[in-house]
Amino acid sequence: MLGLAQAGYCQLVSSGYAVEEARRNIQAKHPAALSRFAKGLDLILIVAEADSKRLAQAAATGLDPGDVPILAAALGQADALVTGDRRHFGPFMGKKLLGLEILSLADALALF
Repeated sequence: MLGLAQAGYCQLVSSGYAVEEARRNIQAKHPAALSRFAKGLDLILIVAEADSKRLAQAAATGLDPGDVPILAAALGQADALVTGDRRHFGPFMGKKLLGLEILSLADALALF
């Protein structure tokens, strides 16, 4: 996705909360990739955390509480939420959730 964003095919958007979650996961699972992750952040527009209205909308979906801020920040900011979290977002993969397409990375790449 970073290459597609760099070439101007898409705009990558994230929240500080999501970036920090990704950083923790990379640190735990693939620490050697942290420098590449940090360089990739230059291609990502970091948006403000969601307001209470969007947090309430996201919470009403039944998502795991830790993922509510991820969904809420994407609402109104993106066309799709691309995630590898099949445990929590799996039931929504390939579907719209509050008007937001939930996609795996493979499905997002297939769109291009």
